[in-house]
Amino acid sequence: GDDYLQLNVVSVVAECVSAAVNVLLLVLTGLSVRYAYKAYIHQKDRSKIEAACDLAKYYASNIIDKYADITSVFSAAGITDLVGKVFRLREIHEFDQDELNGFLTDASMSIKDFEEKIANIDPKAIFSVRVGRNCSAEERERVFQCYTKTDENGDMQIINSTFLRVDFEQEINSLLNELEWFAMNCQHGLADEEVLYQSLHQTFISTVWMLYFYISRQNENNEDKLYTNVSWLFLKWRDRLLDITDSAEAQKQEYIKKANSVKAKVYQGPKLK
Repeated sequence: GDDYLQLNVVSVVAECVSAAVNVLLLVLTGLSVRYAYKAYIHQKDRSKIEAACDLAKYYASNIIDKYADITSVFSAAGITDLVGKVFRLREIHEFDQDELNGFLTDASMSIKDFEEKIANIDPKAIFSVRVGRNCSAEERERVFQCYTKTDENGDMQIINSTFLRVDFEQEINSLLNELEWFAMNCQHGLADEEVLYQSLHQTFISTVWMLYFYISRQNENNEDKLYTNVSWLFLKWRDRLLDITDSAEAQKQEYIKKANSVKAKVYQGPKLK
């Protein structure tokens, strides 16, 4: 009887030890999985930040210069001001022909009217940008030879203006494609767009706003819509910027309201004792 009881005690103890070991192994496995997951998330976040830094470098090397060139031409032609007046920043949402026509109708214009303004850009403005872009004297001389001639009075005249305008259109298309690739990295989480926002949102929003016509006139149907990543990032950053500025303005107005409510006390003089 004693031997049987002793065997039962040993068996129970063994089962308890086994259960305790199993629980301990389960806890250790859970902790290992948790730490592995945290390490994975940390590495993923780090990779997205590193990708954002690389993307910012790409943006500075490939997009900023094109943006500056196109802005210079558009400003000289008065198109930058026209874009600001016709395509109201807060009301841009769809980037399609219907929305574009709505903006233009409100401005008593048509797509053809806007296209004519672009087609009539002074080729001298485009030429000036082309010359400024070329750093070496040899490259500048080559541009002068291709696009200018001297008349009998010794004055410079622009030639091959059609080629200048075609090159300018191609540069716009190239910029849009690079913006689409940039925005694609942000939308699909390959790079952290919040890291990029503070440094790049001003030029990105300005660039896409300036090129709104070029994007929207191509988007007749949703199933064939172009530059969807560009429009997604533009709306995200535009809305974030407006939220920040609107909040700051509301806070400013509240302070002004409180300041205006402060009135000077009426002086009554000393009282008789």
